[in-house]
Amino acid sequence: MRRNLILGLAIAAAPLAFGSAARATPTLTLTLSEAGYTSEVVSSTNGNVNITAQSFGTFTINTISGIGSPIIGAPGQPAIDLTSVNVSSATAGTLNVTLDESGLTSPVGPNSVYSSIGGTLGSHQTLGYAFSVNGSTIGSASFTNPGASFGTDLGGHATFTGNDTLSQVVTLASTGTGVTSYDAYAAVPEPASMALLGSGLFGLGLIRRRRA
Repeated sequence: MRRNLILGLAIAAAPLAFGSAARATPTLTLTLSEAGYTSEVVSSTNGNVNITAQSFGTFTINTISGIGSPIIGAPGQPAIDLTSVNVSSATAGTLNVTLDESGLTSPVGPNSVYSSIGGTLGSHQTLGYAFSVNGSTIGSASFTNPGASFGTDLGGHATFTGNDTLSQVVTLASTGTGVTSYDAYAAVPEPASMALLGSGLFGLGLIRRRRA
């Protein structure tokens, strides 16, 4: 009797849980900031934010854009991509570009997180990069060879709670004239390797049962 009651409650609660997850809409936010200037913030729930053809602080922007859910990533494997095309400067300054996706409801628990960034660094410019989960840095890198191409892969682990924020920050510092472009990607990877491992263990279990 009690077992049937518990099962009934679980079945009744299931649609509510799935409905809550379905209604959750992550918010993507792109922020530009530089000391001495008012920050510019663009937010969207459709997975796409853009800042194009304008000046900000001591920099001139061709395009800076961010992509997130539901355009990229899959349920349980959120991803964000930050792209800058031809951000130029003619004097000293430091531009901070932040892309956040907040309100992520899955995954929950410990997970791997990885990121990659690559591009071309302008003359008289250096670049720093970091990605984080809920404000805790997972990986970071810096590039200090002006005029050269750059790129790296980064990875780490984070514990997700079901109401999380995945973030990228690019810091472009200039001492003179230069033009920089880059593409930075951060994601929770699809657990394909774990699925293969699980299938292998399941197969071993069947073999042992047949032998028994």
